[in-house]
Amino acid sequence: MLLFPLSGTAATKGIRIVPRSAWVKNDSLHLSILMDLEDVQVNTYTAVTFTPVLKNKQSTLELPAVILTGGSRHRFDRREQALQTNKNRQAAPFLTIIENRHTAGSKKVDYLITVPYAAWMQQSSLLLRQDLKDCCDTQTLGIDTLRYRLPFASALHTETATVTKEQNENKAITKRVLPHTVRPAKTGNHATPVLPAPQHIEKIVWSNSDLDLYIPMVSFLTPDLTGSDKHHTESAILYIDYPLGKDDIYPDYKDNRKEIDKIDRILSPLSNNRFSTFERIQVRGYSSPDGPYGENERLAQARSRLFAGYIRDAYDLPRHRIEVSSVAEDWEGLKELLQQTQPPYADAVLRIIRKYGIFNGREKQLMDLQGGMPYKDMLRRFFPKLRRIEVVVEYNINEIDHQITVTADDDYAVEKTYVVTWKSGNSATFQIANKSDETKATTTYTVNAPATTITATDNVNLNTLVNQNVTNTINSPEGCTASVNWGTGGQAWFNLSATNLNANNQALKMTTVNDIATKTNIQKATVTLTNKITGGAEKTFTVTPVYQIISVEQTSSTGNNLNGTTINMVKMSSNSGYHAQITLKVVSPGGSKVSVSGTGLKINGAASSTAYTASYTLDAAYNAAASGTLTITNYQNNGSTKTYTISVKDQTVTYTSKSTGKTAPALEMTKYWVAPVTEGLANWNDALTKCPEGWKLPTKNDFREFVRNDKQNMIDKFLAGADPAGKGLGSDAKGCIAYWGSERGESNPTVITVESSQWHWWSDNNVVCGCTANSIVNVRCIKDK
Repeated sequence: MLLFPLSGTAATKGIRIVPRSAWVKNDSLHLSILMDLEDVQVNTYTAVTFTPVLKNKQSTLELPAVILTGGSRHRFDRREQALQTNKNRQAAPFLTIIENRHTAGSKKVDYLITVPYAAWMQQSSLLLRQDLKDCCDTQTLGIDTLRYRLPFASALHTETATVTKEQNENKAITKRVLPHTVRPAKTGNHATPVLPAPQHIEKIVWSNSDLDLYIPMVSFLTPDLTGSDKHHTESAILYIDYPLGKDDIYPDYKDNRKEIDKIDRILSPLSNNRFSTFERIQVRGYSSPDGPYGENERLAQARSRLFAGYIRDAYDLPRHRIEVSSVAEDWEGLKELLQQTQPPYADAVLRIIRKYGIFNGREKQLMDLQGGMPYKDMLRRFFPKLRRIEVVVEYNINEIDHQITVTADDDYAVEKTYVVTWKSGNSATFQIANKSDETKATTTYTVNAPATTITATDNVNLNTLVNQNVTNTINSPEGCTASVNWGTGGQAWFNLSATNLNANNQALKMTTVNDIATKTNIQKATVTLTNKITGGAEKTFTVTPVYQIISVEQTSSTGNNLNGTTINMVKMSSNSGYHAQITLKVVSPGGSKVSVSGTGLKINGAASSTAYTASYTLDAAYNAAASGTLTITNYQNNGSTKTYTISVKDQTVTYTSKSTGKTAPALEMTKYWVAPVTEGLANWNDALTKCPEGWKLPTKNDFREFVRNDKQNMIDKFLAGADPAGKGLGSDAKGCIAYWGSERGESNPTVITVESSQWHWWSDNNVVCGCTANSIVNVRCIKDK
């Protein structure tokens, strides 16, 4: 018996607490305490709470409390409790006694409670904590030891086998388990209680001495092989990222794929599986306490509802099996994190949470605490962990006939071979006994069905460029074969590193083909992994093409060119009707789209195409800006772009073609103006008449100046617009673009040959070119500066 006084606003002559007995039965601890509170008195605004506590060096479990409260205090507490959105936030008391004139003689409490038993309780102490709550605060009056060791009955009626558990891993939020509940009889003016006994979950590692101590207390049962243990529960916590202003699930956004894999590892093996049936799937969304309550409530509800819809559609789940709930502001989760990590401000924050209600300025008090430093730290460290979705999956394993047949020769041989034939199920047993004397010891053998599940990442992405690869790890119990479906009309755009895979973890690499630039119909491909175990399940995964721009090249222009990442254009500001143009060919699986910035610059015609190859014509008007930008983007992949700088030069010197009559800006070399177009093909005699007034064919000295001092400029100017039919004929010059000169040598006219490498020739006797006066080559006119 314990006898002690109370002080302050609760008056008493003494309290008598008598721990009577404790025993273990059916996996549960039963505890009986007599509490005589007849001499305790409280005023209408005060409450005293008596909380039994089980404690040892490593573990603590608070049991449901007995509360003696004034009438006004009781109404205040009920109102505050009603405002809480999570009904489980405060554990229900064992008993609430409302102090008034009718309570005399009804304050003797027969405290009998049942909680799940854990081994540590055997060496625990029984304590009693007394808390006093008035209008503004709760304070602990004292913690007293009722029993140094829990008063177990002489024989513990423990009826459960001891189970070894692994050390618990670090978790951001402890998963909540619905507790067992008991209801005591209603007596006197006591408020009718619903009594959840908090379930204390502890990870236990047993030593040999522990086993020696507890094994005599355990009743071991023979395993039931009929499949009676059919009900299972698995759970996962997911931290989903959302784009700004969105509540839908985007699996490929940030790290969402990794989070969704947590629930996929639970649901995929159970979906479309004749061996299991879903019982219930609970989806609960949580929001952190920061921000307006109404918005947090909306977010938690919307995101839990939409996530439930996502998994329902993804795994074809029955709608009536899914239960959706939400917690607008997870203050309980915050308290757990603070208690786990113990930052310097933990006690101050917990005190504010206890003292102020959600709608009574709690968040404002936290923001003002210590100049806002703790609140900012919680925003960074803790609040993101509170914004989560918890999923609990309950399912049943369907009962299956466990059948095997065992055959052997019916003889008395010392050595015998038994043939075991599997029929169905996951496991079965058989016994071998001595044929001559079956009373002698028998041996039992367990036969397990081989695992047939193949695992692999469901989707991998692969860039559509040469020499790109991605690897998927394939885990199969007995190996598998791999094949690819390229889609309707699709082309093979990658190679598999192997089509015959061995057992266990194997790396399967997908590498793009060398000629991928020629593939015009690249689609998402499906890889099928066929189990080598007869009847074993197949596995498929997809290879998604990440489309890329392959090439951009110039196909035609008038005095304009593409040089690396710069587009050079020449306008005529004096001629409002003139437009400088250049046409670009874009090779881009998945299509392309083009955008242009800069005054007077535009794309003629369509600025996008879903075709593999597309042409775009860039146009610069007479009033075009001196610079601009052209951006080419893959139509299906905004991450693949090529950007070009547009440089526009104003040209006052013009060239009017004698053949066509069209005028265009002249091209510029160091010492010459060059015609932007050729005058076509001609023999040498006709070529002498092709140039308009003021322009001429180059002389030998002009050729020499081109080659020695202005080689690259010559390449850019003379290759553009040339007719490929006008080629050199000599052994070295064959295949090179050829142009006539104005002078004749000893036997043949002079010619210059041009190509894009380092080789350029001029010849007065055409030893290199091999051209005669009757040869047909290009004509381009020049003018001295």
